[in-house]
Amino acid sequence: MPPSFPLQRALPLPRPLVLGLSFPLIVLNLWVFSSLYRAFEGVFSVFILAGVIALILNLPVRVLQRHFRLKRSWAIAVVVLAFLGLMLLTALILGPFLLVRLMGLKEALPQWIEDTGARLQEFSGGAAEIGIDLDTADVINTMVGQCYRSA
Repeated sequence: MPPSFPLQRALPLPRPLVLGLSFPLIVLNLWVFSSLYRAFEGVFSVFILAGVIALILNLPVRVLQRHFRLKRSWAIAVVVLAFLGLMLLTALILGPFLLVRLMGLKEALPQWIEDTGARLQEFSGGAAEIGIDLDTADVINTMVGQCYRSA
């Protein structure tokens, strides 16, 4: 005879009741977890990213332990230093390229906003011709003002 839990003997619930209540409880739990996730989204993202990185870096640590007979602490130190070195090397290689691209974007952005403003004015004029009152001047002025304030 399989072992039974004391609560199971004390409160025998009908199977349809258990099945009928399980779906609303699952939905309620999912709603609570999604609300908590939205509230702590940044924290969860950091922990999820840290977990993924730890999972990925665990493989080289095990390889160093097995094949090179390093203690786990030394293997972790080697892998972390190699990872940080690769990240630094990537930043040094891609950093200047990204800086040049961002400077080009900073120079081109005001012209793009002015072109978009002109197109919105044309669109607004076309809408006015067919009887739709559409004023895009506030949108254009806000975009241009934000662009020149940030520049």
